[in-house]
Amino acid sequence: DWLFPNCLQEMVACADSSAAIGIVSSYRLIETEGDGFGLPVDKKAVDGRTIARINLLQNVHLFGTPSTVMYASDVVRSRAPRFYPEDRFYSDTDAAFQILVERDLGFVHQILSFTRYQAGSITHNVDKFSTRQIDRVLSLHYYGQIFLTPEEFERTMSKAWRVYYEKIGSQWLLDRIGKVQPGFWDFHEKRLSAIGMTIDRKRLAIGAATAAARAAGSPGEAIKHFVQQRRPREQP
Repeated sequence: DWLFPNCLQEMVACADSSAAIGIVSSYRLIETEGDGFGLPVDKKAVDGRTIARINLLQNVHLFGTPSTVMYASDVVRSRAPRFYPEDRFYSDTDAAFQILVERDLGFVHQILSFTRYQAGSITHNVDKFSTRQIDRVLSLHYYGQIFLTPEEFERTMSKAWRVYYEKIGSQWLLDRIGKVQPGFWDFHEKRLSAIGMTIDRKRLAIGAATAAARAAGSPGEAIKHFVQQRRPREQP
């Protein structure tokens, strides 16, 4: 990752604007695409609970990776000796949610960092395992009832499970035609076991049927997906 020359200066200035700010984030480049958009440009310090709700309800990620955000020093000290939860797969995301319970997010509306995909990194290795869907389920499980109303939580959690099972149902269908992803099912069983759950075979069957029906209704997308599955993955 790269920090652009004005990154630290802009982030420190943002953090100094309010003692309530616990995390400072900004726009960033991930390879050639921008990330971190979704906050009105006049919002430079936002209540942490509002930011968490935006993430959980709209699936908008405004706090980036550890190397692209700045944490307030008192927050770091208060979480010693272990800043990040060690029992979580993406521990920085969990740390952000935990900090936002009581602190605000400061945001610099400039691109201040660059992130590249690295072969052999955790993100690269699990990219083919439908991580976004399971991460959303787990974030809602851990933090939905903290930041959302009961009605919002039930609605959002239900949708997240449907999307999740349709996604892994697609892989189940691919397995049937020999497009197996080694480690895929072990990965999901392990992630679900963290919340005392296993893959629900009935919901998996419904998800696979939904994925098949969607593919049948959009044959062009199904062909595109099949071609992408067969195409060798280029290394960055």
